[in-house]
Amino acid sequence: MKDKIVEHKTYGTGTVTDIKDGFISVNFSGEIKTFIFPDCFENVLSAVDDDFKAFVKMSINNRNAEKRLIARKGLNRRIPDVRGRAVSRWSNSYTENRKAVKRPIVKNVRVESCFDKTPKKPPVKINDYKRYNGRNGFLVICNSTYEDEQNSGCTIISKVDLSGEKKPYLDFALSVKEGDVLFHILNSEVKSVSIASDNAQSDDTDYIINSQYIPIMGSVNIFEQTDLQIAVNKYNPELKKGIVPLPIESCKDLVRKINSVCPYISGIEGINDFV
Repeated sequence: MKDKIVEHKTYGTGTVTDIKDGFISVNFSGEIKTFIFPDCFENVLSAVDDDFKAFVKMSINNRNAEKRLIARKGLNRRIPDVRGRAVSRWSNSYTENRKAVKRPIVKNVRVESCFDKTPKKPPVKINDYKRYNGRNGFLVICNSTYEDEQNSGCTIISKVDLSGEKKPYLDFALSVKEGDVLFHILNSEVKSVSIASDNAQSDDTDYIINSQYIPIMGSVNIFEQTDLQIAVNKYNPELKKGIVPLPIESCKDLVRKINSVCPYISGIEGINDFV
């Protein structure tokens, strides 16, 4: 398309010398001017020849189609540098832009952040809870065999209930360690306190706890303490023979209450740790 005649609003008639890389060079009486092609034909230049008018019109239509493609695909078109240096119309290389156009758009994908996940606590084992001064407190729910066990200094807890099922309030017996404090309960009242003389033993059918029984000369009802009632209802609501672990604060409160009716209890080694 060289040597085509064009008209400029200011410079007058000129001759096209070159069209390359989005620019057109025009000779106006020996002075070369460079314009952006084909944008310049929308405001400052006009073609004279019919075939050149058709070429300009086709170039403008291609440029408009390119703009629509850029807007639809979200690509950025770089503005050409008018200081004599040709700049690509695309923001990146040709190959990268083609990949961007063909790349599938994934919708409705939920990305989970590791910061949204709350760390899970490991499961607490039956015998894996904090001990106070090396000791724990337990409620021992007794039945008609209480007097025989008190005389023998041995508490026997069956591994299964009458229906043959294992229950938590039975398995807690194996959590008793040497030095733990046991509160023996009969008919909702504390009948005695004992100190485990060794760790709980186990045979084929029973858990065996050897302890030193200390009788309570007074009436202490465990259900007068809300926290004790909650602990019992959680593990052994039917008050069947078994063991119920006590929170440290509940154990301290119970020892203080027993001490109010039996002051001598605070002088016994092991129990005085909770006073």
